[in-house]
Amino acid sequence: MARQKHPNEVKRSRYEQYAEQRKKALRSECYFECMLIDYAMIEDRLLAILARAGFVQRRDETNPSWGSRNRDERRALLATVDSDFANKPPRIKSISTKVMTLRALCSVDFGDIGFDSVYARWLDGDVHRVLEDCAVADLCDRIDSWRERRNVYVHALFGSASYGSEKEGLRAFVEEGRELALELNRVSSRMRTAEKHYEKLKAAAYRANTAGKKRGSR
Repeated sequence: MARQKHPNEVKRSRYEQYAEQRKKALRSECYFECMLIDYAMIEDRLLAILARAGFVQRRDETNPSWGSRNRDERRALLATVDSDFANKPPRIKSISTKVMTLRALCSVDFGDIGFDSVYARWLDGDVHRVLEDCAVADLCDRIDSWRERRNVYVHALFGSASYGSEKEGLRAFVEEGRELALELNRVSSRMRTAEKHYEKLKAAAYRANTAGKKRGSR
């Protein structure tokens, strides 16, 4: 019986497949196909970063949801964007919501709003260092700008103006989209390392707490 592939193996294979497909599309000047692949990769990498930060779960990647762990910190984060989001968050499915959440994470100090958990300290420490080192706040602005221009290109496709059909402009645009996706992938890789450190911090906190209880029971 053939071994069932791990989801990460499937994802890696799919990334390689579409990276090759994008190269062929670029050579053939099929820029809208490149645009679609870039857009999908940008969304996927945004979701990966937020999942590694503990704010979303991606078991169903076509319909991701807010994470159930660390709910209080997630509510506090979203409340800095809109007070209504604390109890009724927007759907995480849209790219604009992902960017909004990541941008908020770049600026929120959980200590300032009253959190002193291992998780909150990790967000304020390791995660903020990654986001600052990778200039993610600026990256979010560039993604928003790219997304808005992508919508204009799509809606102008059959328009009478030349905006939606200029080959050089489209080529430069999809190359920008590719670079944004690659930058997000680098952030996700850094977040993977930070996530491993969080597991060590949790384990250390658990050991310290267990040792404290044992001393207290003597």
